[in-house]
Amino acid sequence: MQSPSQYLGKAPLALAVILFLVVGGQLSEFFHDYRSLTQSSSARADIPNDFPGYYVAAQIARNPRDHRLYYLPGNPLQVLLGNAPKDTPWTTTARTDGFNSTLPFNCPPFAAWLLQPLSFFSWPVALLLWRIALLGMLLLSVYLALLIAGGDNLLLHFVLVATAALSFFPSKETLFQGQLDPLILLTWVAGVYLQKVNRPVWSALLFAIGTVVKVSPIAVVGIFLLRRQWKWLASYAAWCAILMGISISRLGWENHVIWAMQVMPVLSRGAPYFANKSIAGLLYEVYLRRVPLQLDFQIPGLLTRVASLLNLCIYGGTLIYFWWKNRVANAIVYELVVMALTALAMSPLVWRHYYVLALLPLIVLWLRPGNDRWEWLVLAVSTLAIGTVFVDYVIVAVRHPVLDILSGGVIPLATLALLFLLLRHYPAVRREVFVPTRVPVAAYKAV
Repeated sequence: MQSPSQYLGKAPLALAVILFLVVGGQLSEFFHDYRSLTQSSSARADIPNDFPGYYVAAQIARNPRDHRLYYLPGNPLQVLLGNAPKDTPWTTTARTDGFNSTLPFNCPPFAAWLLQPLSFFSWPVALLLWRIALLGMLLLSVYLALLIAGGDNLLLHFVLVATAALSFFPSKETLFQGQLDPLILLTWVAGVYLQKVNRPVWSALLFAIGTVVKVSPIAVVGIFLLRRQWKWLASYAAWCAILMGISISRLGWENHVIWAMQVMPVLSRGAPYFANKSIAGLLYEVYLRRVPLQLDFQIPGLLTRVASLLNLCIYGGTLIYFWWKNRVANAIVYELVVMALTALAMSPLVWRHYYVLALLPLIVLWLRPGNDRWEWLVLAVSTLAIGTVFVDYVIVAVRHPVLDILSGGVIPLATLALLFLLLRHYPAVRREVFVPTRVPVAAYKAV
C-alpha cells in the first residue's frame, strides 16, 4: 500500500498530464479547422470574421508601393462591423487572397506592421500559426498573472486557471476569431510583472506596445502620473515615439492621420448593439428601449457626450479613490490590476472578446484569501456572467423591451461589481505612528 507522500509525489505528473490534455484539445481544434478550411468550399469550416481583415492589412503593410489601410464606408459607423468598400485596392487584395469581403481595418497602423509575418504564408496556414501564437500568449499571461497574485502551489493554480481561462467565452471567441486581445493581455500582465520586479523601463515598453496596437493600455498613464513615476513616464514616452516612428516610416503619415481623424472618433463613440457590452452601450440601449441586433445609428450627439462624460467619471473616480486611500507609491502593482478592469468599464466599445483582459483582475480576485461568502457569491456570478453567452441567447431568443434591457445590463453591471470588489480590497496602507520615548535625564546633562 502506497503512503500519502507517494501519492503527493505523483501530483505534479498528474497535473502536467491534465494540462497536456487541455492544451492538446485546444490545438486539435485548431488543426481540425485548418484541415476543413483547406478542403472544398462545401466542406469548408466557417471563416472567422475578424482574421481576414488582419491578414489583408498584413499584406498591404508589406506591399512596397500602396500602404493605405483605411477605406471608410459611406456611413462611417460601418467601420465597426460593416464590409470594406468595394472597388478599392483593399478589396482587390482581399479577393487575391481568397476573401469575398472583409471587415474594415480599424486598429492603429502599427498593428498592421506588427502582423506582417502572417503575410508570408497562405491565409489558412497563417490563421493556424496565429492561433497557436495567441494560445501561447494566453498561457504565458496566466502564468505571469499567478506570479503577480502570489501564493503557493503554482503548478496546481496554473493548471486550474489555464483550464478555466480556455473555457472562458471571451478567450474561446478571441482564439476562434484570431483577435489581438491575448497580445494586449500579455503586454498588460507582463508590464505589471516587470513593474513588480522593479524594471520600469521594460514595463513601459510593454505598455507602449499595447498602446500602439490597441490604445486602451494608455489608461495606466494616469496611475504613473498620480504616483510621480517620472522614469517610467519618460521611458513610456520614448518607447511610444520610437514605435510610432517605425510605423510612420513604414506605412506613411496618411494612414496615421486617417486613423486619428476619422477612425478613432467613431470607435470612441461606440454604438448600441447586443455584442457591445460597454456601459455606454447600455446607456444607448436604455434610450432606445431595446437592444439592437443590428448596428443602430439613431443616437443623438448629446447622448454620446453624456456617455463620454460618464466614462471619464469612472476613470477619474478610480484615480481619485487611489489617491484618497494612499498618498504614496507603494501599491502601484495592485492599481495596475484594477486599471485593467477600469479600462473595460470606461471603454465605449467593448466586444465580448475584449474581456480577455479581465482575466488578470479575475485571477487576483479568485486567489485573494479572506473573501466572505457574499463576496464569493458576487465574484462567482460576475465571472459566469462575463464568461458565458447565456444573456446573449436570451436577448436574441426573447425580443421583449424590458428583458432586453435587463439582459443587456448584466455584463456591464457585473464589470462594475468586480471593480467594486477590487476597490474594496485595496491593500491596507501601513502608516508609521510616532511614539515619543522618554529621554533619560543623564542624556540632557551630557549635552
